[in-house]
Amino acid sequence: MIWVAWRQQRLTVLATLGLGAAIAAAMTVLRLVATSYMDDHGIAGCATAGPGCDSNALHEFYEAFGGIQTPLILLLFALPPVVGAFVGGPLFAREIERGTHVFALTQAIGRTRWWATKLAVGALPALAGMLLLGLVATWAFDPLAYLTSSPVRTPGFETQGLVVAAYTVLAFAIGSTAGLLLRNTLGAMVVTIVLYIVLLVGVGGFLREHYAEPVGRTESIGLDGPTEDEQTLSDTWQVDHAYLDAAGNEVEPQFKPDCGGPEECMRAQGIDAFYIAYHPADRFWRFQLTETALFAGVALLVVGAGAWAVRRVSN
Repeated sequence: MIWVAWRQQRLTVLATLGLGAAIAAAMTVLRLVATSYMDDHGIAGCATAGPGCDSNALHEFYEAFGGIQTPLILLLFALPPVVGAFVGGPLFAREIERGTHVFALTQAIGRTRWWATKLAVGALPALAGMLLLGLVATWAFDPLAYLTSSPVRTPGFETQGLVVAAYTVLAFAIGSTAGLLLRNTLGAMVVTIVLYIVLLVGVGGFLREHYAEPVGRTESIGLDGPTEDEQTLSDTWQVDHAYLDAAGNEVEPQFKPDCGGPEECMRAQGIDAFYIAYHPADRFWRFQLTETALFAGVALLVVGAGAWAVRRVSN
């Protein structure tokens, strides 16, 4: 049964792994060339312009490499739902549409073994490939902070680390289970993409910031707001901010053209300080583990629904 499942899926599995390998190779080349450029221009380790990080050199760096990095980010964003829709969606739906599942289910292997074998042969190579791809992305993008978003905020978080594999497994589980329930390849592909987007946006927009208590920071009002450690703050994920009076109460600023400069205008309204709440970049792996566990748990539930659905497939 394993050999039959492999023969049926080998083209899609090999295409998925080949695409992942091509993206990994492109990211490796980007890191090597870009870090060499940064070393040569004295901007190695720079995430934003400031002391020791010339703004003109950083702008030229972005002009040279930003057009290469952006497509790679988009591909990493798109790959999990594409794998789920185009590999997981047809996994069972295509056989049911063609009626070829009848032959398999009339053999001695049984429904559960048929389902589990096809699922494992399709999912395990994708899981391994996407896990490796996510780790390569983390390594490749780490020194290119000026090009990429902070690793704890979108799109840096979703395109690096362990979650790339977790997203792929969930998308694959949705696609394969939708194929069993709908018995239609196109329908399973559409459902996979829609549900995946809903889950990713919901988690990223509402749940992720609550994985840990944000760090709070208050600074006196200045012309440029917070001025200390700007290099460090640029790599954080800011989740809240507020203007405060001397007693610590929140104040909604009203900027008027005739009240002087920004600082004078705020102080005239009783604003004394600026507060921000943020997640530092060193929480990346903590958040990665949390979200990986969350998506893996949801994937197990979806796979369980598939185990139930396969019993409804008629011979």
